[in-house]
This record gives sequence, structure tokens and C-alpha cells, in this order.
Amino acid sequence: MSPAAPKRSRSTFWEILVQGNPDRCHGLITGLAVGTASQARIFFARDAGIRVPMGEKILDLMHAHAGVAHVVADSAGRKLLRSHSKQLSELGFKISDEKRILSARFEYDFHAYAKRYGDEIKTLLKSLPKGIQHESKKTKETKDLGAKGVEAYSPVHDYEIQGGGAISGPVDLVLEVREALDDHPLVNAGSVELETE
Repeated sequence: MSPAAPKRSRSTFWEILVQGNPDRCHGLITGLAVGTASQARIFFARDAGIRVPMGEKILDLMHAHAGVAHVVADSAGRKLLRSHSKQLSELGFKISDEKRILSARFEYDFHAYAKRYGDEIKTLLKSLPKGIQHESKKTKETKDLGAKGVEAYSPVHDYEIQGGGAISGPVDLVLEVREALDDHPLVNAGSVELETE
């Protein structure tokens, strides 16, 4: 995320459910996109932190069904999957549902005891792309110069920052922001919820 190059999503994205082994589906769709030199934008729920219904997770863990891959794709990705649906079917995969994504949202929180990390987190949160809504944001930053020099594991620190909030907007931008926040070791980025029609 670069503040100098703000992005605005102009694409329509779809949540596409593909019945079949999710791991094999991931490889197959990735190979299909690469093999056709497609410019499609495709995300997989497992990799992108998109929330999958708990019932499906339990069934996957129990190996009680063939599995369902949750795929988020732009219109080009949707067209790619549809145009190869026969080949997918021959390999044991079936597109069972698709819904247009209206928006996406996730919550995050953070807690740090060093100003350097606090500054990093604040910079991340200030450089959000255009089109993103930053909701319910709260930050509490405290400095106690009397505690300077105390060991790291002490209950008293000379600096502390904590907070959280929610990020919402177009799914591709939300996934980009979530990845950037989740890459920081002191930020906990929650699962992305999709709003579909």
C-alpha cells in the first residue's frame, strides 16, 4: 500500500463456490489462469483470510464431504471458470453457486510496547487506498517517561499503543489492506466477511 499511488476498485467481483477438493481446485484454477495468460484477478478464501461457514470447516476437518473451494474472482475470472466448466467437471469439479460481491469487511486490533512499532502501525492505517472506509477506529497511546529503561517483560513500559477498528469497501481493496495489516506481527487482522447479493 503506497500513499502516493491510491487505488480505486472498478471491477465487479464474484464469490464462486466450486465443489471438489479445495487444495486441488486451488492448483487447477491457478494453472488455468497461468496457462491461458489470463489477466483475471482471483483470490482463494483460505489464502486471503475470507470467512468460510463453520459447518464447511468442520466437514472438511472430518473429511465428511468432497469439499468446497470459495473463490473470489473478477468478471474476467468468472468468465474464465465458466468457459472451462466442462473441463473442470471432467476433473471432478463443479461450480455450484456464484454471487456478486457488494462489499467486504474485517475487524483488526493491535497492541505494541515500542514507539517504532506504533509508528509503523499508524503509517499503515494512514495509507489506506481510496474507496476504503475505516470505521470504529480507536487508538490509545500512552507515554510514561518515568518507566524509561525498564525491562521488556516488566508490567510498566515507557510507551504503549493499542487500538482497533474495522475496514470495509470493495473486496479487492479490503483484501489488499488486510494482507498489509496481517503482515505486521503486532496487528491481528480478523476474517473478511463478504456481503453478497
